[in-house]
Amino acid sequence: SAEALDASARALKANPRLVESHVAAALVALHVQFDQLKSAQAWEKALELGPTDFEARVTRAVFYLGYIRGDFDEAAAEIRLALDCDPLNPTYHTNFAFVLGFTGRGAEAAVEARRAMELDPDALYAQWVLVLSLFIAGADEDVIATGMQVMSKFGRHAWIMMAMTGAYARLGRMEEARSLYAELQARSRTGYVQPGVLATTASYLGH
Repeated sequence: SAEALDASARALKANPRLVESHVAAALVALHVQFDQLKSAQAWEKALELGPTDFEARVTRAVFYLGYIRGDFDEAAAEIRLALDCDPLNPTYHTNFAFVLGFTGRGAEAAVEARRAMELDPDALYAQWVLVLSLFIAGADEDVIATGMQVMSKFGRHAWIMMAMTGAYARLGRMEEARSLYAELQARSRTGYVQPGVLATTASYLGH
């Protein structure tokens, strides 16, 4: 959005030596401008200024190494280094679980997600990554049971419902799968549901 672009530009102007200013510029370049080269350059500048800034390195691992380059193995290795220095950081454990999942190591990812939940039981992100990890591991009954628990605490979040739809479909419980998809469709008519969530959920039903 124009607001994000303006805020990022003002941050860089106010303090071009601040690592966070360049991290913000990298994220805005990726998510608002869809400029991968500009995003990569901003990440390089951020790490040049703060080579031991692990918050920046972990964020870069997910959004640049993972999302842009598709190198989730390298992303996992980068986050592992951050965890070695800060093993009690729940966000690092969650992001480690997230990228492990994308390498196909769902069971390992679930262990990391549960560790993150122990450190911060009120973080939805960790709970979602656990559901995602279980889905990747093919533990469909656990996806459904865990998803129910998460929704009882955080509400009927679309990401959780998406994974549960896939789990129900793989188990052949199509009526329950279709019901969740119908709920997401209905919600999208009066509020925002990410198009990617709707498309992925529909794909589980063969649409």
